[in-house]
Parts: sequence; structure tokens; C-alpha cells
Amino acid sequence: MTMKKYFYQLIILLRTSFHYRFNTVVELLFSNMDLLITVLFWMLIYKSAGTDRLQTYTAADMVIYYLANSVLRRFNLTNSSWEYVSSIKNGTLSAKLLKPCRIGGMIYVRNLALAVTGMLPAALFILAAGTIFSVQVSWHFALGRIPGVVVMLILSSISSHLVWSLLGFLSFWTEEGSAVIWSFMVIFNFLSGMFLPLDFFPKGWLSVLEILPPASWGYLPTKILLGQYSPADQQYLILMQAAWCVILGILKEGVWRAGLKRYSSVGS
Repeated sequence: MTMKKYFYQLIILLRTSFHYRFNTVVELLFSNMDLLITVLFWMLIYKSAGTDRLQTYTAADMVIYYLANSVLRRFNLTNSSWEYVSSIKNGTLSAKLLKPCRIGGMIYVRNLALAVTGMLPAALFILAAGTIFSVQVSWHFALGRIPGVVVMLILSSISSHLVWSLLGFLSFWTEEGSAVIWSFMVIFNFLSGMFLPLDFFPKGWLSVLEILPPASWGYLPTKILLGQYSPADQQYLILMQAAWCVILGILKEGVWRAGLKRYSSVGS
């Protein structure tokens, strides 16, 4: 019965997001400008270097990587942090605690709905952008990769929600934790392969970075989609990310209980 509450909430949020289609279109156009600039930037790098390969990436591989990564990294649920910060600072957490469902579950479902509704139109945009760079891009898609991508995206949404929730809990102890959250956002975006594929790190570093939670927030699902992992490596990385979800879940519960002991309702 409890799971039905979250499921119905997810369906309502999905319908609401699709209802306001104009907002979706505007966000889609403006949120992908940085992607187009990044792709053009890398194309200029390859051209000025006079080579068609950097590390293991050809120019075509790099374009595909960033196009796919821009869609899959939407399951990095960063907004979970800000929802906790706002609720704690404004004193609205008290009312949410009285509802017949866990606040963490509702925040996760809400942000997951936003990720799903944001991914679908973004995927269409990326397909259109792919035609613009069709001279450079040549990629063979395989349906067999989809299950691995879906599993990694689920783990990505869970681990990112847990990590950002933990950072949001800073508001239990500090008046203003926004600066800390923004700093971690830059670090985690870098470790998720948003700015640079993790392959550019030394091999020893790469083997460590691949098993950390931020790697699943964009880099790992993108590499799985591109077919750059063997089945054995893919299973190993999925197990490692699942283990992180369990560890982070236990840590979140402990910090949450400790934070509630310090919480005093102020504001509205």
C-alpha cells in the first residue's frame, strides 16, 4: 500500500510535466546550449591538434559521448539537496513529517519524475543535433545494451539522491550550507565525466574513480550505452554501485535521525 502512494505521486508528476509543454520546450532549447558549445569546442581541439584520436576517443566518439552524456546525466538528482535545505530553513519540514509517507521517498519520486520528463524531450533534441554533426558521427546502436543502461540509471538516481540528501542535511547544523553544496556540485560534476571523460585520467586513478558514486551519474551509463565495457566489467561496476547505494542509505538514515534531534521548526 505504501509503494502505491509513491507510484501515484510519480504518475501525477509525469502528467503535470507533460501538461506544461511550452515550459519543457523552452527549457530544452536553453539547457542544451552549453552542450552544443562543448561539442564545437572539442571539434576545434581535434582540428587544431591535427589528429583524429585523443586517448581512446576519435572525434566522432567524443561527439557521441557528450550527446549521450547530456541525456543520461539528468538522473543525477541534485535538487534533492535543495529541497531539504529549503524545508529545514523555512520550517516547512514539520508539516511534511506529519504526512503518511516518508519525506525522502517523496523527494526522490518527485525528482525522478523530473528526470524522466526531462530525458525524453532531451533525447529527441540530441537526435536532431546528431544530424547536424552527421559527418563526424557514426555509431551502431545495440538494443542489448539497454538493460545495463537502465539498471545503471536506477542506481544513479538512488545514489545521487542519497548523496545530495546528505549534503542537504547540513542545514540541520549550519545556517547557510549553500556554498558547500555548490562546491561539491562542481567536484561531483567533474567526477561524473560531465566536463571530461574519466578515460583521460591515469589508469590507476580511473580504476578508483569508476567505482565511486559520481561515476554512475553520467559516465558509466554513457560508456555502457556506447558498448565500451565487457559484460564482466559491466556486472562488476553495477555491483559496486549497488553496494554504494546500500552504504549511503544506511549513512543517510543515521545522519537524518541525528539531524532531527537538532531540528527546531522556524519560519512558516
